[in-house]
Amino acid sequence: MNSNTASPGNQRMPPRPAWIEVDLVALAGNLRLVRADLPARVRLMQVIKDDAYGMGSVEVARIALRNGVDAFATFTVGEALKLRMA
Repeated sequence: MNSNTASPGNQRMPPRPAWIEVDLVALAGNLRLVRADLPARVRLMQVIKDDAYGMGSVEVARIALRNGVDAFATFTVGEALKLRMA
């Protein structure tokens, strides 16, 4: 059975069934560790795309800014505008 066929109970499976769990406290700590390891003149850019994989791009960006990130990269202009307007 491929992932696009009906599953038990005739529910359709997503094309790539997967999930991600991120501890936002750990993310903040990891960002601080990275920042502490970089020379002061080096800027840190974080990639945020696809609504931060469901965690909320604005929330993740705010956490990142508070913990040493200087700039963001996004996949689309719309994602960039969402962060800019937040």
